[in-house]
Amino acid sequence: FLAATKLFEEGKYAEAQKAFETFNLAHPDSPLGGPATYGVAGALDAQDKTAEALAAYARFLSGFATDSLAGPARLAKALVHESLKQHREALALLDVAARDATSAAGQEASSRRASLRQAHPELAPATTTAPAVKP
Repeated sequence: FLAATKLFEEGKYAEAQKAFETFNLAHPDSPLGGPATYGVAGALDAQDKTAEALAAYARFLSGFATDSLAGPARLAKALVHESLKQHREALALLDVAARDATSAAGQEASSRRASLRQAHPELAPATTTAPAVKP
């Protein structure tokens, strides 16, 4: 795991991806399984393999939804969607990530959500108006 992390930090993303995957295969019950799965997603994202990164973030979130990295994973996945001009998908993830207003990821998600809504007013929640009451 540490070797994979070091590879990632050195910008050797393809090697880091393989190392994280190898770690998960060799240690399926490790408490570091969540971070390693997140590492795979981050490495794919850094390689601009957007479809694979989205799938890897989804795998992480489905298996480790309560992990401390869930907020950063939602934020990262939202940024991939945003880069693909998939604004509704990005906004849905940002809405969830922003619920943790005390974390850095939550605060960034809140800020990005506001910017996304400002840039794309069509994403604002539909407002309903009450019917006019006749006197």
